[in-house]
Amino acid sequence: MTRGNIDPVMDLNKGFPRSPRAMLGGMIWLPRLIDKARAKLAGALGEYSYNCPMDVRFFQFAGLDAETFLKAAADSSNDEAVLAWIRTNARPATAEEIARFNAMLVGLGPDAPDEKTGLKTWCDLIDRDEGRI
Repeated sequence: MTRGNIDPVMDLNKGFPRSPRAMLGGMIWLPRLIDKARAKLAGALGEYSYNCPMDVRFFQFAGLDAETFLKAAADSSNDEAVLAWIRTNARPATAEEIARFNAMLVGLGPDAPDEKTGLKTWCDLIDRDEGRI
């Protein structure tokens, strides 16, 4: 799967979306969200969910909604085009606000650490499940 120029068909039955920590325009989660949007558009989400609770947090922060973002992903040929759309259509945010949002999102986790690994955040658990850690 290419990343700068997004595959027109993202098949999450055959691979993983990008790490929740991957950044685009200084924002974590956005590259993963783009991958999931592309997969939804292709009918190839597999076991993944578009507009999951973490996606919703991103949309709330950005002042966007899932359907509008999905249309933007469909109309954009690559990551940079999606980012340009975000910069035009999302709620304006300072670098400090983005940094606080990133820290909040990366710190979210279940009520108790994973019993086997001690991992405490959703990002850690996702990266473990997808073979990154």
